[in-house]
Amino acid sequence: MVNPKTKRAGPARRITEELGIPSPIDTAFTRCNCQGKTYIIKGDNYWSLENGVVEPGYPRSVSQDFGGLTGEITAALPIPATRKRPESVYFFKKGGTVQKLTFPPASAPTCSGKRSKNSDKVPKNGKQAAIQLSGEINISLKMKGFPTPVTSALSMPNPRKSDGFDYFVFSWPKVLNVKISSDLPALTAPASHSSQQNDISKWLNCA
Repeated sequence: MVNPKTKRAGPARRITEELGIPSPIDTAFTRCNCQGKTYIIKGDNYWSLENGVVEPGYPRSVSQDFGGLTGEITAALPIPATRKRPESVYFFKKGGTVQKLTFPPASAPTCSGKRSKNSDKVPKNGKQAAIQLSGEINISLKMKGFPTPVTSALSMPNPRKSDGFDYFVFSWPKVLNVKISSDLPALTAPASHSSQQNDISKWLNCA
């Protein structure tokens, strides 16, 4: 786990012993909404966690519940809903492609304290008009300067940002800051000291 304030990596935990999920996993992401459930993906199976506990009824099928999403997923970058855009997740895949999954507004819980029991649940039937999945996008052709392969991604809370998050993608041994200004993520302008901060071990204060 990464502390969002210090960026320090916590001690390693064994996934199978802690959660009962087969290891190694492909990727994991936490939805950027009020409930903030975490999803762990391995092959076509995924598990939903709330407060660090696996929910009953899992694993379920990624392809069935995520609008037909298939392929070898290497990273997932969740994006919160704003007044101008719905909540979504970018899935980076082996082979240098990315797909955008868009959640319906009705699936996001309200922040009033009262939540529908199904408000944060991925629909069981992929044919429901709820979820929209884009076609595969070739990163090298459509996302100039974007690294490949993307081996991990992170949406880190930052109250100073307009949508409340900083976004990072990892492509060993580099970590890069990205922005969500259009339909696809894009690299931010590099800072003068970026050569040090772009190193994963330096960024995580692991050196």
